Amino acid sequence: MKTIESGTNDQIGLLSDLIDRTTDLNELIKYHKNRCLIHYEENRYKDALHDIDVLHRYEHKDESLIMIKGVCNIHFHVGEVRNSLLKALNVEIQQKEEILNLILKAAQFESRLLSV
Repeated sequence: MKTIESGTNDQIGLLSDLIDRTTDLNELIKYHKNRCLIHYEENRYKDALHDIDVLHRYEHKDESLIMIKGVCNIHFHVGEVRNSLLKALNVEIQQKEEILNLILKAAQFESRLLSV
């Protein structure tokens, strides 16, 4: 997985500050679009989708953002499924480890009983 460079975080922070301070709609659209593209490039799909939703509320239409939204939705939801599967596997592994530990303890107990 790609790590986010501090320069990228600085860019996102700067754009966020500009968004908070700007009242001009065209500037807001430009800043949200730029921040969306950075989020997308950094695989921060949920953040990119948030900016796309804001742009949609401003009634900004852009074909590249429609494509990015589709890709982000796929990655975001695949990531959710992946995390759910990993959690389920982890629970199953933990349960198997607990069962193996119980079997080991039972075998050790049986061994002590037989040695007496």
